[in-house]
Amino acid sequence: MLSWRISFQLDGTFRPRSHAPSLNANRPYRHGLVLAGFQSGESVAVWGAGPVGLMAAYSGILRGASKVYVVDRVPERLAQAKKIGCTPIDFSQGDPVEQIIKENGGMVDRAVDAVGYQATSGGSDQEVPNIVLEQIIAVTRPTGGLGIPGLYVPADPGAPDEKAGKGQILLSFGKLFEKVGHEASSLRYTTS
Repeated sequence: MLSWRISFQLDGTFRPRSHAPSLNANRPYRHGLVLAGFQSGESVAVWGAGPVGLMAAYSGILRGASKVYVVDRVPERLAQAKKIGCTPIDFSQGDPVEQIIKENGGMVDRAVDAVGYQATSGGSDQEVPNIVLEQIIAVTRPTGGLGIPGLYVPADPGAPDEKAGKGQILLSFGKLFEKVGHEASSLRYTTS
């Protein structure tokens, strides 16, 4: 366990703080990497540059990731990702999977969904609940790892279609198991 203590400031910076919580497996910011099975030296892609996504990305930096990509479309969030040492990927400028694979020279080892069911694609504000799950599956190497701390709900009254409204989303299930292997412990997600 790391003994670092950091806090995320309102101005978007990270500062050592003696009273901040330490990075441990029970914290949501590191949880996505833990769920993905991250090991030092691996490459990581994190979808969502909000507080949970940026802290997962920063945790990857602190824990020795070879490369960390952060996917979002909000310029200020992407600037923060760059500021902490990550490669920002703006999904409104093209397919983030293609951008990451080109930049990385291939698929990444681990990917984290810190967005959840309210994800959008491109320049649209229309919800596409399965888009991030499909993209993390596509960008992760076979037998890699996926961490999904993003929120998925059993019912969504604002969903784009009836099935999504019932918490049912279309997913490339066969590809999912190709990416995480056949061990039940390889696919981990959180509901809290």
